[in-house]
Amino acid sequence: MSENSGLQEAGRPADVLATYRAALCGQPPVPGDVHLRVSRCDPPGPAVPLWTLIEPGCRLVVSGPPGSGKTTLAAELVALAGGPVVVRVEAARLLAGHPFDAAQADLRAAVGPVRSAGLAEALRAEPGRVWVLVDGLDEAVAAARDAVEMLAQTLGEAALVVFDSGACFHDPRLGLFEEARVLPLSFGDQADRARAHLGDRGGALVAHLRASLGLHRLARRPGTLQLLIEAAEAAWVAGEALPTRPAAVFARVVDHRLAGLPAPAEARFALAHLALALVSLGEPPWSREVLVGTLAALAAGHRVPGQAAAHRALHADAAPRIHGALAANRAPAGRLFIHRVAVATGLMVEKAGGFLFADSGLQAALAASVLAQRPVAEVTEAGRVAAASPGAPERWLQVFARYAEGTSSPVDTLYGLVTSGLAQDALVRVGGADPREVLAGMGLIDRYRTLADAWRDDPAARATLRAWVGPGSALSVCAEAHHALASIGRAEDDALFFARIGSPQYRAPQLARLAVPAGSFQRGEHTIQVGAFELATTLVTEAQYAAFDTSFVPGPDPSAPMSRASWYVAWLFCRWVGGRLPTVAEWERAYRAGLLADEGVGEQWCHDWWRWPALRPRIDPVGPVGGAERSTCAEASPGGPPAARGPRIPGRFPWVADGRIRVAWGAEIPPLVENSLNP
Repeated sequence: MSENSGLQEAGRPADVLATYRAALCGQPPVPGDVHLRVSRCDPPGPAVPLWTLIEPGCRLVVSGPPGSGKTTLAAELVALAGGPVVVRVEAARLLAGHPFDAAQADLRAAVGPVRSAGLAEALRAEPGRVWVLVDGLDEAVAAARDAVEMLAQTLGEAALVVFDSGACFHDPRLGLFEEARVLPLSFGDQADRARAHLGDRGGALVAHLRASLGLHRLARRPGTLQLLIEAAEAAWVAGEALPTRPAAVFARVVDHRLAGLPAPAEARFALAHLALALVSLGEPPWSREVLVGTLAALAAGHRVPGQAAAHRALHADAAPRIHGALAANRAPAGRLFIHRVAVATGLMVEKAGGFLFADSGLQAALAASVLAQRPVAEVTEAGRVAAASPGAPERWLQVFARYAEGTSSPVDTLYGLVTSGLAQDALVRVGGADPREVLAGMGLIDRYRTLADAWRDDPAARATLRAWVGPGSALSVCAEAHHALASIGRAEDDALFFARIGSPQYRAPQLARLAVPAGSFQRGEHTIQVGAFELATTLVTEAQYAAFDTSFVPGPDPSAPMSRASWYVAWLFCRWVGGRLPTVAEWERAYRAGLLADEGVGEQWCHDWWRWPALRPRIDPVGPVGGAERSTCAEASPGGPPAARGPRIPGRFPWVADGRIRVAWGAEIPPLVENSLNP
């Protein structure tokens, strides 16, 4: 074995040493039977195993929502048979020092004494074969991101792969990372996993998933698919039917895991109240002290710090039973209860220096079971307070969705509880809701794309969505509906659509174009390369727009640029004339080349979702795969000398109607870029 490995062979397990020995001998990685695939986001790429994207010196963020399989992917990289020296570390541990320090400690625990400089020597000897994996960034504090930034700058030719929900891309410190997104499991992958665990009965579960849209959405994530399999096994053992809604799946898993406790019903009651209280206490993970303190406050009937009065009322009269539950399960101290009831059963896990539920759906189902036992007036007030909180946190949306699933009419229940915005967001998470009922209840349909993605595999629901638009519908509604279906590849032909809404394409104006040759420009330290495309010589005028939107009345100067179009309407106008919106990179390429006239102040819509940094140092960037804002471009200093002119690229919410329109013609934007939704 090479001395550079830094490992002493005597008394070490052969499988641990083999990884390092193979790494220093240059053997390529051999992937196992891996179902999970990822797709590069910028530029969009095909579905591939993650290991194929890792090369010497790469800086890669693997993004996906909780439960999408990021940790599983990290484990699969560690298990590769030969090839890389894989150093895996939790993000929270970076705060204690270099990841090699944590890896050395783990290796010592596994194989005994290891020379302190072992991994550092491997990095110097074979840097291209060292992969540093950082997991748990979802739950880590901001300081851990500083440590990741330091690693990105100091690891040289070693590869750095960070697993994150994607939020890090709003942080300019991590702007040099490429991004790959974890793809949802296909029906075929779901079937393979179900049969691997359940044998012949796996086919019955797959058929059950196909018949239930809500369960199919759950099964697209590996973590929740495993819970579905567990719930199915528990139901069959009990001689009961398979659960049909997500809330029932999570409830079945909770009951199954608590069944071996001395007093499972009492344990469930106490854990449910703890889950509900934690919804108000910020994002996980929660420290052991927070969990123990919250449980103690609930058992004593005291105020839980940080909880609103309307939410504290939901725990009224629960203290005696919670106190009794601790004693009944031989865990009079809250610390013992957390360990024996929550952690030992797998309902909660320890991660990033704290604790969180193994799946957010488990917490939501437990919390919803408390709501189901409270008077409707109390739940309504709790919903009002939750809706007024900044951002309507995702954890409250899940709680109300699971609560509504237990009622006869989820739509009426949610609209009776909370304001329309929170109700609409929660509705798309409800399994078993009638699509027509949802659409009829939504009124202002500014969440079409979320609905379209949720109903990707439901032809009747898609037909409902398509039929919602017509000559009598507002153009903004028509635009968002058509965009929603186009984003998932289910839109009808453009000519048919425009004829149906009263804007036939034969009336579209012929706009003058200018050819923009392929070229590049500098953005800070980075060179942005853009392929050839065409751009309209002028902005769309009010007169030209009026031919598209017959309800629009031009102002005193019909030749003035149209400046009152939302992003979705601007997108639809461009399709009407056979083009599309320009990307930020295309707009800036033409602007810096002096091909755009001095047009004064006025923001122009671009195709890209917005983030900072808005452009990446690569060819034809098209922005991130999702976000809450669309990019607009405008001159930073109108009328200044050409050398001093530069673009201003702010973010704008899609429904702000103050963008101008310039049409581009060029390569079609791939569907992956249009579909911003999490699986």
